Amino acid sequence: MTEKQLKEIWQSANDKNETINFHSLNLKEMNQQIKKFEETIAARNNREIFAAMFVIIGFGYYAFTIPTLLGKLGSIWTIGCGIWVIYKLKKVEAKQPGFNIEHSIKQQLVDYQEYVKSEQQLLNNILYWYLLPFIPGMVLFMLGTGKEWTDLLVSFSIIFIVFLAIYLLNKEAAKKQFTPLLTDIEKTLQNLEQVT
Repeated sequence: MTEKQLKEIWQSANDKNETINFHSLNLKEMNQQIKKFEETIAARNNREIFAAMFVIIGFGYYAFTIPTLLGKLGSIWTIGCGIWVIYKLKKVEAKQPGFNIEHSIKQQLVDYQEYVKSEQQLLNNILYWYLLPFIPGMVLFMLGTGKEWTDLLVSFSIIFIVFLAIYLLNKEAAKKQFTPLLTDIEKTLQNLEQVT
C-alpha cells in the first residue's frame, strides 16, 4: 500500500470527510519519532525480561541449594518478583495499538497517546511495582546466608545503591523519552482539531 493510498483511507475514515494537510501535521516526523520510541521500549523490555529470567534461574537454584528456611523463602519471594516484573512489562506492552484502518488519524493518535502514558506511568511508578517488592525477598535471602552483620551491611548498602541508581535512571528516562513524544502528539491532535 502506498503512502497516498494510506492517506486516502485515513481521510475517508475522518468523520467530517475533510481534507487534512498532512505536511502541516508533521506526521512523517512523528512516525519516525514513534518508531524510535518503540525500538527503545522494545530494547528496554528485552533487557528487563532477560534480567528477570536471570534472577528467576539464579534464585531458583538457591531455593533448592541454600540450607536455611530464610534463604529458601527469600529465594522464592525473589522468583515471584521476577515473574511479576515480566508480567507488568508484558501487560503494558499489550496496550500498544496497531494500525487500524477503521480509525481516523485522530483516534489512532489518541490510542497511541494512551499507550505512551501507560509506558510513562510504568517508569514513574518503578519504585512501587519493581524495586520495593524485591526488598523483602532480598532481606530474607541475605539473612539466610549466615553472613556476619558487617558483611550483611555491605551487601545491603550495595543493593541500596543499585536500587537508587535504577530508580533515578528510570525517572530521568521517563522525562526524556516520554514528555517530548506526548507533547508532539498533543500538538498534532490540536492541529487536527483545527483542520477538521
